[in-house]
Amino acid sequence: MDTFKAQYELDSTVNELASVLGVKRRMLGVVAAARGSVLGPIQFLRDGQVVADASSSPVIIDETLSDPDVRYETTARLCLIVEKEGILTHLRTTHFTSKFPVIVITGNGFPPYGVQLLAYRLCTELGLQPFGLFDCNPHGAAIMMRYRYGLSRVHDPAAAKRTRMCIGHADLAISTLRWIGMRHQDLEYLLSNSRADQSKGVDATLTGWEEENPSTASRRDSRIDELELTRLDRSVAAKVIEDAHTLGDKEIVTAVEKMLERGTKFEIQSVLNYRWDYLTEEFLPNQMLSASRADEE
Repeated sequence: MDTFKAQYELDSTVNELASVLGVKRRMLGVVAAARGSVLGPIQFLRDGQVVADASSSPVIIDETLSDPDVRYETTARLCLIVEKEGILTHLRTTHFTSKFPVIVITGNGFPPYGVQLLAYRLCTELGLQPFGLFDCNPHGAAIMMRYRYGLSRVHDPAAAKRTRMCIGHADLAISTLRWIGMRHQDLEYLLSNSRADQSKGVDATLTGWEEENPSTASRRDSRIDELELTRLDRSVAAKVIEDAHTLGDKEIVTAVEKMLERGTKFEIQSVLNYRWDYLTEEFLPNQMLSASRADEE
């Protein structure tokens, strides 16, 4: 007979036990399974020996990468947290981490403890400037909230009746995380440009990248898939808005309310339909630069 019916029940029990005892999770002998990846100019060293190098290929994240005796060496100044493995793969394909001093991390959805811990350490101990790129839907906003505040209750149905958020790790909050996309204003910009290209008779999918790589051109079109919100999406949105109000996060409230008002959502992958290299050559550099300048003001 299974002790726990769902993963969130185990997570909640372990977190609450650690809190009661005043210790870290790992001191209880609980180690999360490896999930998520890190890519970019960083080496992980133990006793002077390189145990992992994410410079050219993604490294699967487990809690050992954040052991106290593991030291980090990096030339990066930025940390980009992305929602999905597919986007990290795209960033690798387009050599994004070779062009910019950035480390990319993904937890493949809601991040497990090991991913949260690594992202937290990179942004706090190394002082990397954190940015977040998530789908424009209520779950994307909830995942962003998990990184920014360390907790969330969205994927715990029972938590809807509780008065406080308790799923996650508040001590791993990355409070300076900047949400750079995707949001509906990004979609409106792309749709406007796509219509302009079509009115001029321009193939929005033909880029320098695809001219050099013809095999990719046949897989691209100018459609940007905007989907209707489901009943589950609206339920998640209500929880996110409620929690964001509690935390005083007007940015999240405004963005999710916009989703409900428009009644639609879209994924980061849709941007690749607009132009294969748009994400890496235009959107991400511009958004990170704009956010960095805003932080300096």
